[in-house]
Amino acid sequence: MRRHLLSALLLALALAIPAVAGAQPQTLLRVAVDGSYPPYSTVDSKGRFVGFDIDMADEICRRIDMTCKKVQLTWDEMLDAVKKQKADIVVASTSITTGRRLRGIVFSERYYHTPAMFVRRKGDSVEGIWKSLRGKTIGVQATTTHDQFVTSEFAAVSEIVRYKTLPEMVQALLDKKVDIILADAWALDRSAINGKNGKKLEFTGPPYNDRRWFGEGIGVILPSDDPSLKNKIDDAIASMRDDGTYMKIAKKYFSYDPYGN
Repeated sequence: MRRHLLSALLLALALAIPAVAGAQPQTLLRVAVDGSYPPYSTVDSKGRFVGFDIDMADEICRRIDMTCKKVQLTWDEMLDAVKKQKADIVVASTSITTGRRLRGIVFSERYYHTPAMFVRRKGDSVEGIWKSLRGKTIGVQATTTHDQFVTSEFAAVSEIVRYKTLPEMVQALLDKKVDIILADAWALDRSAINGKNGKKLEFTGPPYNDRRWFGEGIGVILPSDDPSLKNKIDDAIASMRDDGTYMKIAKKYFSYDPYGN
């Protein structure tokens, strides 16, 4: 009888072990990144992801005691990457907007905020304002907030040409396939104005930062069913600001505080 009881107890313990193991907290975080959006996210000569987004993702993972596994996706996959289980979070310079929240997308608190600006070829007379863009061709990165902005504000007077990546868009401007381009001002500053083609390109027009289009800043896309993860990531961003780590990272890429006002 005792043998039967002992066997039953051992069997119960054996069945319980997988359940306990399955209850262990997640330690690996799949992080969706772009890889084609300098200086935020790009791939270096050794095939490593580098940039401000990448450093922020690594520091967030370190502070919440999780291991980052980066997953490169195209921009048109980013917004639904968590919902479609292609990634656990997205760190890819994604604007926090009301429209995206209405779609059920959950964001962290912002980790930077930047205006949009137009860039033209040096010597051209086109300006980044409505009356100057009549009959002109505007290049923009597809499915971004910048795409939504120019489509709403300028499609009535201009032709909109969409590109998958920022480098493709800059090259199209250089090749005279478009008259002007619009993107994140800091990304354009690094990749176009102060890059290898800086002598050929320049900013034009005012900075655009209307909250209707450019939201509350740039945040991490998070799962909708894990509020504890949001709290941890929000706390990680806040602690980086408080202890100076944020600016230590930012100074590698910018000459100013990209967090914004």
